[in-house]
Amino acid sequence: MGDEVGGEEAEEVRVRSALWALVCCVVMAAGFAVAPLEGNSTWVVIVLVLVLTTVIGAPFFLIRKRLDHTRRPLADALVTVVLMLVTLVVGFSAVYVTMAHEDPDGIPGIDTKVDAVYFTVTTLATVGYGDIHPVSQSARVVATIQMLFDLTVVAVAARLVLGVAQERRRERVDRPR
Repeated sequence: MGDEVGGEEAEEVRVRSALWALVCCVVMAAGFAVAPLEGNSTWVVIVLVLVLTTVIGAPFFLIRKRLDHTRRPLADALVTVVLMLVTLVVGFSAVYVTMAHEDPDGIPGIDTKVDAVYFTVTTLATVGYGDIHPVSQSARVVATIQMLFDLTVVAVAARLVLGVAQERRRERVDRPR
């Protein structure tokens, strides 16, 4: 069997990966839910954007190396993409909540954290219902930054991560036994 993961062990690896991703998502969502974001100033928004950039950007530099050496490339790739998307939604939602409380006219319609998540996801999904939209210049800048992150994370990251994972999996399948 050597370096291959098979049968029950493979199933256990998939379950552990899924549980780990679920725990991370729950922790991020819970942190967002209890974080005292209301009433903070612009510097908090700047710090949140910098942290978001670091948290989302770091996997781009690390994922290639990890996927080249993992025994479960597809599972790791999918977990990475899910975590990056959740980080994107939670991070930008936090930015929008903070901005809305500092300047309520900047993004009319964001009165709660749920409103911020709704706006973030409709922007991510490129649905744009129009019920909540940025009005102030700073809100438009942040929404534009989010759109650029969305394009990068969804298009480039997913393609890179899944492409590397598929290549790695093909190598494992083609390897002589």
